[in-house]
Amino acid sequence: MSRHKPISLTQNIDFIFDNKIVDHHYTNFATITSCNITKQYLPDHNVLMQFSNNTKSNIMVCGTAEVLALLEFSIHKKQLKQLKIKYVPDGTVIKSKDALFSIEGSYEDFGWLENLISSILAKRSSTATNCYNILCELNESQDLIINDSCSVDYSLQAYDGYAAAVAGAYLFTTKAQVQFLKDMDHSFEFVDYIPNNMIQQYNGDLKLVIETYLANKKTNNLIVSLNYNNNVINDLENIREHLTNLYAISLDLSDDLIDESLIATFGNIRNFDLNGVNHHLVQHVRKWLDENDAEHIKIIIQSNNISLEDIKRNKRNNIAVDIYALTSNLNDDWVEIGSDLVAFDQVAQAPAGKKLAKNQDDLVAYKFTSWWSF
Repeated sequence: MSRHKPISLTQNIDFIFDNKIVDHHYTNFATITSCNITKQYLPDHNVLMQFSNNTKSNIMVCGTAEVLALLEFSIHKKQLKQLKIKYVPDGTVIKSKDALFSIEGSYEDFGWLENLISSILAKRSSTATNCYNILCELNESQDLIINDSCSVDYSLQAYDGYAAAVAGAYLFTTKAQVQFLKDMDHSFEFVDYIPNNMIQQYNGDLKLVIETYLANKKTNNLIVSLNYNNNVINDLENIREHLTNLYAISLDLSDDLIDESLIATFGNIRNFDLNGVNHHLVQHVRKWLDENDAEHIKIIIQSNNISLEDIKRNKRNNIAVDIYALTSNLNDDWVEIGSDLVAFDQVAQAPAGKKLAKNQDDLVAYKFTSWWSF
């Protein structure tokens, strides 16, 4: 396993769209009314719609290639050719208030897609930014796993997967997550592990679980979760003969619990710092592994509660975490994308506080080449 750098080959993805989009099925009624009135009373004027980063921090852009594909899918070819479209390529980091996408032309031709464009840019950029921010805190020997539970909806796995890949992730857990990655020419690896559900069915007998697992599926990257019995060191002792088969162990202990091996070591169950997956537990496990000829085994932290600040703190304190397995934390921080009309017939015209972004000239001009449009 080796770290990948952020990439931007999303223009090769064959995105999938619902045919009901062209029937305005996903467009809010206010926008539909605005487009109809504009077409009747103010047709053929030139407006500039700008989509900007309204978050107060830098973000990694993702979703612009998908939006281009959406426009090609939704807008008649003749109308699309008349639009002036500019964008920031996926994988680019931009500052607060910078624009990432703009469309110039007749409002009635594209305005009805505004909320779809904003939602795509916000969701994909949120996933890419959260993933990128974490990867920036990891050293070259550390890695990141994108779990299926990163997606708030199973149907979003492919889209969260490609957004995470744009940021540099390459370790995934489902086929759906990598659906678009071959189009991006992005190599990836699947991560497989022994979950608590399997351990439960073997009455917590981790040794028997591993033996059964290896008898049915050969792997060089076996990962096992060590929180079922709430005694990590005891579990490691019980599976000592299989340590050479393990690639990593996963720590995912509830914050309501204290691992019994820590209680035996520290003798202070009132110490709040001992709850859940904490630095004492990680260092305790690392010490045992190193002292028992298991230096090769990596430690994975898998928790809904792990945050970017926790990862930064572990980095400052040199806590021996090798891999972070992201779950819902990939959605911790939401990127806010603002969409505004900022010019009318080439004259500045915008809501108070809104204006043409300073980086507008840096955006890439889109050239229509697709066969998508009808």
